[in-house]
Formats: sequence, structure tokens, C-alpha cells
Amino acid sequence: MKRLLLLPMLYAAAVFGKEVKVPEVVIDPSGLTPHLLRQIDKAEKALVKQAVLNDALEIERLRRKAQDIVVTILQRDGYYNARVILEVGQDFEGEYWQFSVTPNKPSKVKTNRHAFVGQIQSDQFKARRHELLSSWKLPSKEVFVNERWSSAKAALLDDIRAKDFFLANYAYTQAYVDPSNQTVDTDLVLHSGPQVFLGDLQVEGLSRVPKWVIQYYVDYLSGKRVYSREALLDWQQQLQRTGLFRGVSIVPVYPDLSSVDGDIQPTQGLSKLDTLMQEETNTYVQQNPLMNQSRVTLPLKVQVSEAPARSVQAAVSIDDQVYLKGELLYKQNVIFGLPWHIETGVSLDFKRQKAFYDVYFLPSKNGGRNKVGVLLDRHKFDKDTLYRASMGWQFSYDYEWSLQNSYRLNLGSLLSLDYVFKTKKNYMATPTWINYADITYRKMNDYYNPTSGYMIKVAGAIGFNLSKWGVFSKLDIKAQYWYPMSPSDTLILKGAIGGVVHTKSGDVPIDFGYRLGGNQSIRGFGFQQIAETKDNRLVGADFMWFGSVEYQHYFNEKYGMSLFADVGDAKHRIQSMKPHLGVGAGFLYKTPIGAIDVSLAWGIGNKWPKLHFSLGVNF
Repeated sequence: MKRLLLLPMLYAAAVFGKEVKVPEVVIDPSGLTPHLLRQIDKAEKALVKQAVLNDALEIERLRRKAQDIVVTILQRDGYYNARVILEVGQDFEGEYWQFSVTPNKPSKVKTNRHAFVGQIQSDQFKARRHELLSSWKLPSKEVFVNERWSSAKAALLDDIRAKDFFLANYAYTQAYVDPSNQTVDTDLVLHSGPQVFLGDLQVEGLSRVPKWVIQYYVDYLSGKRVYSREALLDWQQQLQRTGLFRGVSIVPVYPDLSSVDGDIQPTQGLSKLDTLMQEETNTYVQQNPLMNQSRVTLPLKVQVSEAPARSVQAAVSIDDQVYLKGELLYKQNVIFGLPWHIETGVSLDFKRQKAFYDVYFLPSKNGGRNKVGVLLDRHKFDKDTLYRASMGWQFSYDYEWSLQNSYRLNLGSLLSLDYVFKTKKNYMATPTWINYADITYRKMNDYYNPTSGYMIKVAGAIGFNLSKWGVFSKLDIKAQYWYPMSPSDTLILKGAIGGVVHTKSGDVPIDFGYRLGGNQSIRGFGFQQIAETKDNRLVGADFMWFGSVEYQHYFNEKYGMSLFADVGDAKHRIQSMKPHLGVGAGFLYKTPIGAIDVSLAWGIGNKWPKLHFSLGVNF
């Protein structure tokens, strides 16, 4: 006979002055799945560890228990007619236990007798009953496994509680096993209880945030709104989206099922049950008389934990574009008793320095959010320096079908006064009004470390030079695609096109045109160094295009490498465009917020390669 040794383990204990050894456990693996063998191995090891604490007088009890363990594991996986034989023998090492197992066929579900009682038996829920029965996850002819039986019952109860019947519960469940015929009959009675309506709103945990904020989102008429888990989750997400709370919990107040005000209605649906099922259901209802009401109104409790009133964040970063960069951000929730929050801060690097003050208003119920703000900005462009004072408005809307499938819409309007200095004394003042919109669609398997999926962004703007009454506009389209070649290899394709249309060249703000170069476009060239040339200085171009292909390979879960090629150009005239090509390789280190990418790229025609580094998805 073929043997599989599962527990080669010895121990010694003093019993009547003799050494007692743990028996060697051997099992014949014929007919057993690897899963069952692992389960039996794990259980028998636990038994032997327990046996160390016993003496030789307990050996017979341990033999029976070891056999019962094997039988229980087989039954748990549907083998109710299994034959388990334990043979005890001796060899030169001592006693051994040899199990011979004949699992036979697994038992399968023959019939499902499932009944609903309570208010769900009324005619208005006929379609709901049919839907619930159709969703049963352990149908006839399926192998009966205890774990699947439990999960099927839990899923059915969860489905009925999702809407209307918050108090639903099982009044009776039973599975009848016929080992000789390898069949199982399942019985269950699911009592829906009364239809639940939402009553008065109870709010706990507020300190600074006004109560009307909760009432604005959790909006319903007391006693008129039917309970729905989906509605409660929507309200919870809306409150969390405000940024005013660290945590939000919304649940109906669970009643005392043993007491009830008013008349008790007879249980609907009992006539369809057999005697035992009726008796068990009646016993359950007697213990919980509230379940036989046709409807009940429960208070809705909203418990919140407010976010900190103020916070300060500071950061220092290094990149290949501006080298050293420092940022300081101050946030405050609830301004003058209003549920707004402000963000103000400064950002400093060698090329740009800016300060801003933004006020975020309460999001709408559908998730849209408005903000207004002011900005002071100093920005160095090649040989020109921009000084800007702006005030503006922006509306943002995010929608998620899932964590991997979402889009974001931005609309805004910006009123600015620009001073562009060519020299200390030679400058130009330009007031502008720019209106913009962009939409980004994402469908990726991972937001921060994608290996499959794509992103598309379309952005447009129209502006006015308020001193010359000139008009200018632009349209950009960007796309990026991740193709999984293998679990450790990914091909990334990226491209973009864009164009600016304007009445006169002087009407366009200095940063409205296109400049390429750097780790976000064409690597191997300096940051924004691919642009139009005018009067021996770089200016934003009217048209641009670029494309990129990149291969990434990860050696393990953290470390990887990349090979890439980028190409593109930016010019005032499409006819004068000439491709700028950059090629290189990089080192990748994956983090929870995106991959750190350190790459060395050579721009064809340049004398020296350039070092680039970035964090996350460049788009």
C-alpha cells in the first residue's frame, strides 16, 4: 500500500517510569484531494501537540478523536458516506496509526425547501421574492459543502436586508443528509419582519459643524422613506466627501424585538410550511412579536467624528525640473460657523514662487464642488519673468463607477493681471480673462501603480486679452495606455496633440502656448526647452505633438527597470516641425503611492544625457 507520511513527530513523558512516544500517523492518499490532505494534516498536528500534555492512559481516547477528525473534515466537504478505517500497529520506532480512507461520492443537494414569511409575503413583493429565490447560491445538484451552505444563507439574508426589511432573520434552517444516497435536503424559513420606514433623525458627535449640514445630505420625510442600505451608503459617502468628518456611521436604531406597541398581525405564509417548520416559526415569532407587524418606523442615527479644525503640512522635494522645492500648506475647517474650508500656502523653488488662498464650499449632493481663490505667482521662463495676480472660480466633479473606473470634470474661470519682464525696465502688462474646461477618464487596474488600462484627457480653454480685446483658445488631447505583457512586464504607450488659435501673437499669455521637454513629455531634453524661438528666447508654441513607448520589467514586487523612447516637437507652424527624439533607461521602485522612477535619457543631438526622476504616473 502506498503511504503518505504526514506527522513524523516524537515526544517523551514520564509515565510509570517509562518513555511514551507520540504515534506516527500515516494515511493512504488514494482518492483524497490535496485540499483534504492538507486539512487532515493540519488537524492531526494540532491533536498531537495536545497529546504531549497527556499520558499513555489517554492513548485510546486520542485514537478515537483522531479518527473523528478525519470523518469531520470529510463531511465538511460533502463526503458523508466516507469509509475511514484506523489500523494500529508497531514498528521499530513504536506505535503508528494508519488511516485508510474511501471517500466515495460527495453528497449533492436534492431539494431546497425555502419559504418566506412576514410582510414580504404581500403581493407588492412578489417580484422581490422571485428575485431572492433565483439568487440562491447552493442550487440542487450542487455538492453540499458546509461552508457554501453557510455563505449561501448569509448572502440571502444580506440581500433581503438591503431594502425594506432591515429586521429580517431566519426563523428556521436545517439540512437533512442521507448518506446512503449521497443527497441533502435543505429547509429554511426566512422571516422578513415588517417593512421598515425611516423615522426621526438622531445626530451625535457634532461640535463645530452645524447640524443642518447633516440634514442637507440626509434628506427625507420622517415615516415616508423606506429603509434602503444603498441610500444610507450614499448619504455616508456624501458626508465623508465634504472633508468635515473623519468618520461617519448611519444606521437605523435597532428596536427591542420582544416588545411591541399595537396589534400583532398573523404571520403571513405559514400555511405553506410543514408542521415542524410552522412550530419553529411560531416559537420565533412568540419570542419576537414585533416581527409580525406590517410596518415599523425606526429612528435613523447619524454618528460622526469631526475632522481636525486646523492642520499644517510642510514638504521638501527634489526633482529634475526645478531641483529643490519647498511647500507649506495650512488648512482650516468651518469658517465663521459656515461649513466651508480654506487652504492657503506657499510653494518655492528656483524657477517659480507662488502664494495662494482658496475657499472650498460645501459639495452638492451629486458630488460637484465649487471653490474660489486668489493667486500671486512669479515664474521664470527662459529669459522672461512672469509676475501674475489672479482671482478665479473652479467647479470640480468626480464620478466613480468603481475604484478602477472613474472620470473627473473641471470647469473654471480666471481673471489675471500679468506683468512680463524681458529686462528690468522692459515689461508688458496684460489683463486677461480665461475660461477653461477639462475632462479626464480613467480605466485602470490600479490608480497608483497601473499595469493595464488607459487614461484619456481632453482640455480646452478660451480667453480674452482685456487691453487689446483679442481672443485666444486652445485644445489638447492626451492619452496613455498600459498593456500587460506578463505579470512582471508592461508596455506603456503615451501620446498628445494640441493647438492654439489666436487673433494676434501678442494676445496670448506667456504660459498659454506649448513647451515640451522633461520627464512629463520628451526625456533627454531640459524642462520646457523644446519650444518656439523668438528674439533669441524661447516662447510657447502654437502647436505640439509627442509620443512615447516604454517597456517596464519588475524583478520582484518592488524593484524594476525601464527602457523608453520619446519623440515630439512644439512650433508655431506645423510645417516647420522636426522630431526631437530621446531614448534612455530607468530604475523603478514601487511604493503605495506610485513608482519612483530614476532614469538617464539622451536627447539625440545633445552632447550629454540628462538625469530624470519622478513619482507616480506622469500624465
